[in-house]
Amino acid sequence: MMRNFYLIKNPEKAGADRVAREICRYIESRGGTCMVREKDGAEETSQASERAGMWETGQASESAGMWETSRESEQAGMWETSQTSETAPMSDHLSICTPHPHFQYTDAHRVPLDTECVITLGGDGTMIQAARDLAGRQIPMVGVNLGNLGYLTQIGRQEDVEGLLDALLDGQYQLERRMMLKGSIFRKEILVKEDLALNEVVITRRETLRVLKFRIYVNGEYLSQYRADGMIAATPTGSTAYNLSAGGPIVEPNARMVILTPICPHDLNGRSIVLSAQDVVEIEVLGNDDAGQVAVFDGDQAVYMKVGDRIRIARSDIETILVKLKNISFLDNLRSKLAGI
Repeated sequence: MMRNFYLIKNPEKAGADRVAREICRYIESRGGTCMVREKDGAEETSQASERAGMWETGQASESAGMWETSRESEQAGMWETSQTSETAPMSDHLSICTPHPHFQYTDAHRVPLDTECVITLGGDGTMIQAARDLAGRQIPMVGVNLGNLGYLTQIGRQEDVEGLLDALLDGQYQLERRMMLKGSIFRKEILVKEDLALNEVVITRRETLRVLKFRIYVNGEYLSQYRADGMIAATPTGSTAYNLSAGGPIVEPNARMVILTPICPHDLNGRSIVLSAQDVVEIEVLGNDDAGQVAVFDGDQAVYMKVGDRIRIARSDIETILVKLKNISFLDNLRSKLAGI
């Protein structure tokens, strides 16, 4: 049974404020606590939530938001990012113990230590962003869909929100552990950037309409060379996202595998390849345009790549924990979503 909840709402979704208020009122009526992440970065807390006990920030914590860059990384030409400051690589071992070193919306250090569940109000994108921001905290997440399609979110705005809350408060749920990918970008054999993805890591063109060239290795062995608009490395969770739009296969989300799907391949033999979770994929950028391609993590973090750069993609030790209601199966969700397309 859960009692302490943290709500993350997408303020751009109609009705998010109203749904958040309804959820908090109901949770508090059942003796729980509820904290809501506000658009301006502040949290709105109930009287009970004020006793939840926030993260303490020491000297080390205050500097944990940004990682120091090594002298070698600075000499490598460093990367440019569209949304965040330059951050140095992180290791899985360290990330398991500390929150994700940079966040887009939710600062993990402001989420109370005794939070038992994160509820996202928005769509799949809101939940994915929360999963990346809170990576390493191992807090179960569940989503209320206020958008259109939603493969990750459990219920929609027209459905019974109280039924979801009753299931959480009464312990009528299951937990699913979804694998994540870690992408490591190397420039001249120097590690210059790492990040995590719940859905996919995509190598795509930056701006101009041009064909990209890749050379792909699996476990150090040469696989093939591709000419395409891009390449997707997806998890089973991400198989119903960009991978599906690009013609890739739908995979049961509890599976452990990596799906490689070329985007608009310019070869007749361009097909998806499904690999095991133990395989390590390396994608080398070919061509002669240093500013033509970018690596994108879950459609969020973007890293410019130069010709000769390699990105190593492997299963991360960090997993995302999702709440699954007992009466909703993956096939039920998939059938309803496909019927609505």
